[in-house]
Amino acid sequence: MFLINIPNVLKDKTCPQPTDQNAADTFASIKSMYPNADITEKKVKVALLLKAICSNNYEQAHWFVETTSVYEEHRGELSDCYYKWVEEAKGNPQLAVNKMVAELMMFSDYAQDIADTAF
Repeated sequence: MFLINIPNVLKDKTCPQPTDQNAADTFASIKSMYPNADITEKKVKVALLLKAICSNNYEQAHWFVETTSVYEEHRGELSDCYYKWVEEAKGNPQLAVNKMVAELMMFSDYAQDIADTAF
C-alpha cells in the first residue's frame, strides 16, 4: 500500500492504489515489448501510481495522461515515461511523485504562458 503525500498543487489528493495484478500484467506486457528491459514489478507498480495520479488530476495533467507511457525505450535508452521518474527516484514512490509533479508544473506553466500570449 502506498502512503504518499500528493503535492498541494494538485486538486485530487487521493493516493491511488494500483493492484499487484495490474502491476504484474503491465510488467509482462512491457517485457513482451522490451525483452531486455531492466525493470521490476515493484517499480512498475510505482509507475502505475504516477499514471493514476495524473489521471485523477486530468485537468492539470492531461498532456501527461495523453502522451506519456508507463514504460518506453528508444534505441535501448529509457525514454520520457512514468518509469523514468521512478528510476530517477531510485524506486522511492514519494520522491518519484515529487519529481513528476515538479515537471508537470513546469509544463503547465509553459503551456499557460503560450496560451496567454497566443491571443
